[in-house]
Parts: sequence; C-alpha cells; structure tokens
Amino acid sequence: MDVFVFSLKVSICMIFWRVYHAAHYADVAVQTVKQPVKGIVLIVLNIILALVMYQLYKFFMVSHAGLLPGGPVPPPNTYVQELWIATALLGFTFPVIAAYTGFLISGR
Repeated sequence: MDVFVFSLKVSICMIFWRVYHAAHYADVAVQTVKQPVKGIVLIVLNIILALVMYQLYKFFMVSHAGLLPGGPVPPPNTYVQELWIATALLGFTFPVIAAYTGFLISGR
C-alpha cells in the first residue's frame, strides 16, 4: 500500500474517530468493561468506525466534488482523492475539538 494512502486510511481516520468519539461520547459504550479488555474493545471499535467514516467521507466527496483521481497518478492530479478526504476529515475534527474544549468544558 502506498504510504500516503496508508496514512489516510489508517492514521488520519483512526485519529479522527478516536478524537471525535472521546470528545463526544467519553467511551460510554465500554464504561463497565475492565482493562485490558476495555482497551482492546476500544481499538477494535476505533478501527471499524474509522473505516466507516472513511467510506462516509468518500461518499460525500463523490456527491459534492465528483469522482476525483486517487493514488499516485501523474502530476498535477497526484493524490487528489486522498487529499480531499484528509482535508475534510481534519477540517471537521479540529473545529469540533476546539468547540468542545473551548465552549463546553469552560462553561462548567
């Protein structure tokens, strides 16, 4: 697998979902599970939901921008699909974190 495609499908999607899930749900689904099983369940849940979010953002890409070229195609269209999805994921994640930490926590 290409390094850039791997970083999008694994690293960026997992970071996106872990931060989003931790900020909004605080691991409510596994509160009663004891460690180390809780950690394993969270990892598996994170992987599954990261793949779902990748497919969801890919669907949004196709519906909003059309089918963009993906992978290392000749320049100037190199990794357009991956860049669109990564930008959409991260462009959503960090404002959510800022809003959660800035507005919700400071108001307590």
